[in-house]
Amino acid sequence: MAGSSHSLFGATASRLITILVAISILAFANVVVLVTPRVYFAIARDDVFLPSLANIHPRYRTPARAINGVVFADWIFFGLGAASLFVLRRRQATAPFLTPLNPWLPGFFVLAAAAAVLSAVIAYPLQSSLGTAVLAIGAVVYYFRN
Repeated sequence: MAGSSHSLFGATASRLITILVAISILAFANVVVLVTPRVYFAIARDDVFLPSLANIHPRYRTPARAINGVVFADWIFFGLGAASLFVLRRRQATAPFLTPLNPWLPGFFVLAAAAAVLSAVIAYPLQSSLGTAVLAIGAVVYYFRN
């Protein structure tokens, strides 16, 4: 694996990078589940965002609608990120890294992400439609700004 961290810096650096990546993934999960939905909750509670995101779940005492909105959008992008592996593999004759159980594992992940999004659409059609509209508006703004 020419160009890998193992061949450039040795086994110890390779393990350290792996640990740092794992910590980064856990930190991101923390942001997704704990921080971002609560930001939406707070700005909705201050009457400057969608009012329904200020609702608290009666049993769990969490901003469930805000969490659902964030998770809905995240799973769209998680699935697209995994699907991009298929495009990248097709474009490169030799891959700089190996994906375990390729193409089955990324394919399964894409299907799981699609199932999560579909489940949200079925369970929360109005919120999912609003989330999709916000993503679409963001894509249009991005397109015209770049």
